[in-house]
Amino acid sequence: MSRAHKVEGWNNCHTLSWELHSHLCHKMDSTSLLPTVLDADLTVLHIECLPKDMLVKFQGKNNSECQFDYHILQREIQYVPKVRSNMAVDDFCLVEERVTGEWQRGRVVGKQNEVYTVLLIDRGEELSVDGTRVASACRKLFELPPRVISGIFANILPLGEKWSPRALNYFRSLVGIQLKGNMQTILPLQMFLLEAPKVISGVLELQLGRFIDKDTFRLIVEILKENPQPMPDLLQHKRPEFSLSTNNGTSLDVHSVLDNFQPSLPVGSLDSVKVSCALSPSKFYCQLLKRIPELEDLTECMNLHYNTVSHETGPTCDNFGLLCVAKGTNGWWQRGVLQELLPDNQVRIWFMDYGSSEAIPSVHVKKLKQDFIFAPLFSFPCSLTCLHSPDQEERKWQLTIFKQALLGHIVYAHIDWFSENEHLYYVTLQSPESAVNSQCLLQGTQICCPAFESNFTNALSKAGTYGTDSFAVDSFIGNVEQSVGGLNVKDKLKASFPIRTVKMEVESMYVAFVVNVLDPSNFWVRINKHQNKFQDIMKTINRFYNASENDDLTLRNPEPGLFCCARYSKDRCFYRAIITEMSDYQINVYLLDYGSTDSIPVFDVKVLLPEFCSWI
Repeated sequence: MSRAHKVEGWNNCHTLSWELHSHLCHKMDSTSLLPTVLDADLTVLHIECLPKDMLVKFQGKNNSECQFDYHILQREIQYVPKVRSNMAVDDFCLVEERVTGEWQRGRVVGKQNEVYTVLLIDRGEELSVDGTRVASACRKLFELPPRVISGIFANILPLGEKWSPRALNYFRSLVGIQLKGNMQTILPLQMFLLEAPKVISGVLELQLGRFIDKDTFRLIVEILKENPQPMPDLLQHKRPEFSLSTNNGTSLDVHSVLDNFQPSLPVGSLDSVKVSCALSPSKFYCQLLKRIPELEDLTECMNLHYNTVSHETGPTCDNFGLLCVAKGTNGWWQRGVLQELLPDNQVRIWFMDYGSSEAIPSVHVKKLKQDFIFAPLFSFPCSLTCLHSPDQEERKWQLTIFKQALLGHIVYAHIDWFSENEHLYYVTLQSPESAVNSQCLLQGTQICCPAFESNFTNALSKAGTYGTDSFAVDSFIGNVEQSVGGLNVKDKLKASFPIRTVKMEVESMYVAFVVNVLDPSNFWVRINKHQNKFQDIMKTINRFYNASENDDLTLRNPEPGLFCCARYSKDRCFYRAIITEMSDYQINVYLLDYGSTDSIPVFDVKVLLPEFCSWI
C-alpha cells in the first residue's frame, strides 16, 4: 500500500461518524491481526536471557517499514475519536500517556481491578494506567505492524539445563545488531518465534547450544509456557506448497519407500532412547541410544564426502518420496526424503534418521550416494500409550518424562505394541531409575564377564606404584562383588590411592610407545613389554561394553573421584578412566592408561566392573 493510500485511509478513519467509528472500533486480540509480512528485518534493542531460562527473548525495532509512515500514523491517532471500553488481556487498544497526554498504540498485558498494564507496541515499553486512559482501537490504525517486535529466538536450546556464562555474553552482544529472519509462529501476547540464521549459526559455531528442529521447538515452547492454545504456522501462509507426484498423478506413500529400512523392534523390549523430533505426545520420533554412535559415523562420512565433492549439477530429485541427501540448518548433510516443492527454489525435506522436516534451498539437495542408502533408519515413530488410558495420574507422569526427553534427557521406552495401519510404536516412557528397577539391574542380576588369562593377571599385578604426580585416592575396592547387585553406595569404585603404574628404573633403556603428548617435557609412554597384553585387555573391555546385553550399565550418580569405563569421543572406544569434573550433561574424565582427558556425555560413562578395575 502506498503512503498516499495509507494517509487517505487514516484520514477516512478520522472523518468517520461517531456511530460508524464505534462499530468498527471493536476489541481486537492477537489472533485477529496475523502479520502479513513474515520476513523480519530488525535491530535488536534488548535481550532477556537468564541462566535459569532455556528460552532467549528479545525486542527489536522493525526496519522493514518506512519510519515516516509511523510519524504520520502517530499524528492521526491523536485526532481519532476515543471510545472507552472494558478491555481484556491481549486486546489491542489506544492508551494515553500521563506526562505528554499523547495517545499510543498498545496491547493489554495485564489487568487488576481498573488498573491496566499496557505494552506500547511501537516503543516496547509498558505503562500502568487506569481505565479512563484506555480506549478501543480502530482496525485501520493497526495496518502498520508494530514498530517494536517482541519474541523468542527459535530453534536453539542450551547444551544442558541452562545457558553458560559464555552463551549469556554472546546473546547480550547482539544488542544493536541488525538481524534478518522468518517469523515462524505467533504466541500469546503477540510474541513471535523468530528463526534468525545469524543467531543459530553463531550459537552452533561457538558451541554454546544445540539446534532443535522447528516442530520440536514449538512443542517445547508450548510446554514451557504452559500454553494450551495451538500456535498458527505463519510460514504456511507465506509459502503455498505443491505436493510432488508421480507421472500418472498419484502421490507416493513414504512408508512404501522406507519399509525396507525401518528397524523391527520387538514388543516388550525396553531400550534407552533419545527423542530426536516431536510434533506432540501422540507423534514423536526416537533414536536408540546404542545406535547413535553408528549414526554419528554415518553422518561424518556423508559430510566428508559431500563437503569435498565438486559442485556438479546432479540428477534432479523429481519424484515424491525420492531418497536424497540434504544440508540442514545445522550445517550437516543428512539422509532425507523429498516431500514438497516450494516457491523461491526451495524444497521441503523430511530427514529420515531424525523424523524432522525443513524447508531448504534446492542447491543443498543432492542425490544420495549408494554407499549411504543401505544403512537402516535410525529413528522410529512413537506415540504414548497412556493417551488412551483413563488413569490421569499415569498420563501426568508420562507427560512429565516426555517433557524431560524433549529437553534432552535420556529416557527408556518400553515397546507396548506396534500399529501397522498408523506405522507407530506405542510406548511407555520410563526414567533411567525406574527402568533400572524394572530390569532388576540393582537387585543381584549376574553380569557375565570374560575371564582374564592368568599370565596377564600376574603381569599387571607386578606393576609398581608411581610417586607424587599420580591422582590421589582413598581405598582400593578389591572386595567388590562380581555383580552389579553387589555395587551399593559404600562399594562405589572411588579412587583414593596412588594409581599403580609401571615403575621405570633410572639409567635403564626401554622400548616404548608414546601414547599421549602435552609438550616435550610432559608425555606418556607404554613399555613394549606390556603392549600386547594391554591390547588384549582393551579388546576384552570393548567386547564386553559393546555387547547389547550390557547397554544398561550407565553409571548412576556419577561424581568426581569415581572409577568408570568411558567411551572416548574421538574413536568411540571404551577406556578405563576416573571422573575429574562434572558440568550439566558433560563429564570430564582422565583416561588412566593414556594420561589424556576428555569431556563426554553422561550416557558414555559406564560402571567399571571389578574384573577390569583390579588392574589399575
